[in-house]
Amino acid sequence: MVNHFEAQGNPLLSQLGVDQVTSATQAGGNMEGKELRFGIPDSSLFTVVTTDASCGAVNAMHSSLSPLGGLIPMFFIQLGEVLPGGVGSGLYGMLVIAVLTVFIAGLMVGRTPEYLGKKIQAREVQMAMLYALIFPAAILTGLPFDDAAVTEEIFGPVVAVLEVADYEAGLAAVNDSRYGLTAGICTDSLAFSTDFAARAQAGVIKVNRPTAGLDLNVPFGGVKDSSTNTFREQGKSALDFFTWGKTVYTGV
Repeated sequence: MVNHFEAQGNPLLSQLGVDQVTSATQAGGNMEGKELRFGIPDSSLFTVVTTDASCGAVNAMHSSLSPLGGLIPMFFIQLGEVLPGGVGSGLYGMLVIAVLTVFIAGLMVGRTPEYLGKKIQAREVQMAMLYALIFPAAILTGLPFDDAAVTEEIFGPVVAVLEVADYEAGLAAVNDSRYGLTAGICTDSLAFSTDFAARAQAGVIKVNRPTAGLDLNVPFGGVKDSSTNTFREQGKSALDFFTWGKTVYTGV
């Protein structure tokens, strides 16, 4: 289904008369965020498989999928990426869902919940609820701008959400930090996106994209305290990737 919806292309581009039909000269469809070597079929297959079970690998940007094409992997993600047969955290996710299901079913029918011949006690239910509630608890709101959760560079499953008055206040909040690894903006305004890319003090800028995830062949690094200020990862490697040598002999 993902392949079907992605092959239809972007309806907004169709309205502009852009040819998105697959042919010998173009891949066609919605190729945004996908590599030509994989195309839509392989990218769609990998997208479904990697969200069935949380292996964490991608070969296309899930945020670039069409609305209906992205609905399918989002559905699998919201299920907890628990389909059997995959790698990653699928097994314990299935067990947690099983424990919660048996517990709720037991409450509905008025009997002690059991799973695989074992009674579901309070501790099992508490651990399952901790699994379900830990992610909302990791979203911090209502914090002052000088709070440690805002000012420190936390590499963990915690995010601080700040409310600002307008774009300029938001940009000022981004730059009012001693760190500058990545920064992103979600907007349909070309003026805001280009201005943010120019003025945001970060080594990597994402527009309408997650701040995590980069091509391995392009330079990567931060600014301010997120960098050594002397080194950008993949600098020389990217140069080798995008160029090739040629030997030329010239006679006089």
